[in-house]
Amino acid sequence: MRVLPFSYLEQLDGGGPSYDADAQAFFTAAGITNTTEKNAVNQLVLDLKADSLWEKGIALYPVVGGTADTHKYNLIDPTTFQLAFYGTITHSSTGMKGNGTNGYYDTNIALNTLDKDSASLALYSRENNTNGVDLGATGPTVGGIQTNLRNGSNNHTNRVMSDTVLSQSSTNSALFGGNTRTNSTTATLFLNKTKSDISNISVTNNTGYTIYGMCINASGNPLVYSSREQALVWIGLGLTNTDIDNLVDINQTYQTALSRFV
Repeated sequence: MRVLPFSYLEQLDGGGPSYDADAQAFFTAAGITNTTEKNAVNQLVLDLKADSLWEKGIALYPVVGGTADTHKYNLIDPTTFQLAFYGTITHSSTGMKGNGTNGYYDTNIALNTLDKDSASLALYSRENNTNGVDLGATGPTVGGIQTNLRNGSNNHTNRVMSDTVLSQSSTNSALFGGNTRTNSTTATLFLNKTKSDISNISVTNNTGYTIYGMCINASGNPLVYSSREQALVWIGLGLTNTDIDNLVDINQTYQTALSRFV
C-alpha cells in the first residue's frame, strides 16, 4: 500500500503546511502570508536550531515581506528589538537599502547590554561598493562594535567590543560578513568563510548607545551612511569558526530560496 506524504494528507483535510513554532510567531507578528517566504524563513529557523545557532542569536532580521512593516521584526523574538527606520530607505522583496545620505535604522540594542567577551555582528549585503558603515555603534573614548564590509581602501574595517579599529583585505562587499569575539583578547573578522584572527585586542567598557544599521551610531549621531542593500542582519553571542561557516551556508540557503542570492 502506498503511503501518502503528510503534506498531501494535510491538504486533503483542509490543513496547511506545519511550521516551527518560532517561525509561526514571526509570521503572525510580521503578517507574512506568502508561501515561498514562509517556507524560506521556516527552513532558516530549522537550520539555525540544527546547528545550535538559534540560542546564540540576540536578533536576526530576515528582511522578508518587502515593506518597512515586515522588515522591522526580529526573528529570534518578534516582540523585542524591532527596527526603527529614519530618512530615506527603499524596502523591496530583495532587501532594504539606504540612500547613502540620511537613511538608517536603529536596532534598539544597546552596546552595554552585550557581553564584552562574547559578541558577534554580521549581515548579508547584495551590493559591491565602497561607501559607508553597514552596522555599528561607538562612544567617545570607549569601545564599540561595527562592521564596514568594504571601504575606499579595500579593507573590511571593524570594532569588536573595543576602541581598536581592525581590518582585513576586502575587494567585494556583496557577501555575508562581520565580526565576533569569544574571549577578552582575540577578535575574528570574516567575509564569507575567509577569516582573520587578531590577537591581543582587549575589550573596553561600552556605552548605552544603540547599534545603528546603514551607518554608525557615533555617540548618538548617525554618521558614514551606506547605500548597500541588506538582506539579513545578525547580532548575537560569540561565534566559533564552525558557527561562522554554518551561518554562511544557512544564509546562502535562505537567500537562494528567495531568489536573491548574489
